[in-house]
Amino acid sequence: MQPAALSGDIPFVGITEPETSLHPPMLGALYDAMAAAARNTQAELTRHVSAAGS
Repeated sequence: MQPAALSGDIPFVGITEPETSLHPPMLGALYDAMAAAARNTQAELTRHVSAAGS
């Protein structure tokens, strides 16, 4: 995570579908980074699920 996001200098951090390009064991590190950023800025993580629910 960029220092500017952690300090609140960036007003919004958004990540879409991290599971498509992130190695599964790294999801915990992403969660920690987003939680840290959310203390000082708006943070959003989205995931898309097909209509079939897969």
